[in-house]
Amino acid sequence: MEQPDRRAPCTRRPLTTMLLVAALGCSQFASADLMNSDFSDGFNGWQAEVTSYNLDTATDTTLSGDIFADFSDNFSLSGDEVSLSTTASGNQEFWNIVLFQDFVVDSLDAGQSLTLSLDISSQLTDELFDFSFAQLRNLQTNDVLDLSSGGSFDISTWAGVNASLEFGVQDGDFILGDSLSFSGLSIMQSSTIPEPATLLLFGLGALALTRKRN
Repeated sequence: MEQPDRRAPCTRRPLTTMLLVAALGCSQFASADLMNSDFSDGFNGWQAEVTSYNLDTATDTTLSGDIFADFSDNFSLSGDEVSLSTTASGNQEFWNIVLFQDFVVDSLDAGQSLTLSLDISSQLTDELFDFSFAQLRNLQTNDVLDLSSGGSFDISTWAGVNASLEFGVQDGDFILGDSLSFSGLSIMQSSTIPEPATLLLFGLGALALTRKRN
């Protein structure tokens, strides 16, 4: 049987973007800083978006908001690890799964820097047709910092920005079971200027080196 073209490769990523923009445009900032980044309070402070395809009517339906209880198969927690998964149930295919939070990035004190860190992985049934993403989006300019490789990212230039932290996975080959998982999410402020004690150690080290050479 010929499959519908609602998830054609050429429209896959633009469709994801449109869905995100629509959802984020209706949301409000949760807090001045990122809330519940370690998920110790479940999904409190976070928002979800789920798009399902009805096989009988050949139509898509998108729901967004605090809907985690209704889509427990699509959003799961284990400690601080979050997993997003595409699934099927009856005549419904839940093929576009998004988790996001709008917030104002921390302001910076003089001599400080901001680092966003996370570990991330994805499992896609087809690397060509399926799609996953992790990104920090500037809600004023729509600029995006790609976080999909995981690791640590200097976001000092994002200080004070109205932003959205977004994660998603989308099925495009009609084989459900795609997933995106991440853990260790944090935004940390650290000093870029050595502390006095550190400067003293550097000075003593230089003095010792000079004496040795003499």
